[in-house]
Amino acid sequence: MEHSEKIIDLLRSGGELNIELSYHLAKSQEAGSEFYYLLRFGRMLDYLRSFQNIEIIEFDFKAPNPEKIENTEFNIGMPLDKALKRFYSQCNGMSIQWRFINPDKIKKLFDIDGMFKIPGIEELYGSKPSTNIVNNSSIVLYGTEISKEEIRKYFLKFEENIDFEVLAFTGSGFKPNPLLFISDESANYFFDSRTIHIPAYIELLFHCCGSIEAREKLLRKHKGYKLPIALLDSDWFEKHHQPDFSTYPPTYFYPETRFYKNVEF
Repeated sequence: MEHSEKIIDLLRSGGELNIELSYHLAKSQEAGSEFYYLLRFGRMLDYLRSFQNIEIIEFDFKAPNPEKIENTEFNIGMPLDKALKRFYSQCNGMSIQWRFINPDKIKKLFDIDGMFKIPGIEELYGSKPSTNIVNNSSIVLYGTEISKEEIRKYFLKFEENIDFEVLAFTGSGFKPNPLLFISDESANYFFDSRTIHIPAYIELLFHCCGSIEAREKLLRKHKGYKLPIALLDSDWFEKHHQPDFSTYPPTYFYPETRFYKNVEF
């Protein structure tokens, strides 16, 4: 059996052990671009395990499902954006939860310090609009006026976190490549967020290991939707070190951010 087929079979079998085995097999074979996201996910696990004060609670990385991609493209009536399709061609959803081991009983707001849960392709486009949005006015999004009806219809729940909700806007030109907004738990302040596309958001998740605090520091901005889309390309990540989790609270090396002070990046 070809190594690539063995890796996919392991992922289809499910379970953390099989995910670990598939990662190490891909790594040993220098699989490269074919299993880019699996390798990135595995390296994130390795990075977290390099800190003795971090406990990984659970994780998952689902095998790709080409049929579901085809069904989705048929249902939306157009091909997915190339970068988004590349992700879902290698992974049909992934998740992790981790926390700091707290021997000194440091008072923390939440028991979970890092987490994400990226939905599968059909879950993304089949999810329901956030029921929390009660926006009573339209907004102008990159030159296009988005009516309050569109806001309520096309802001889908992409990811639910313990401290915030991530919404995916799939209307007015963003259907093949949804635009993400980080909102508060009520999902009613989505406009106080920098916007970001899913592939760039996934790169941020890998870089910050799903840190809840890091994402809020970078993306929560007063009227942030008026700022340029946060591209966060490879050059941006090369300029910024990954967080230092050796102490609590951790140290972040991202640009200084303030809610009421817009910082370009």
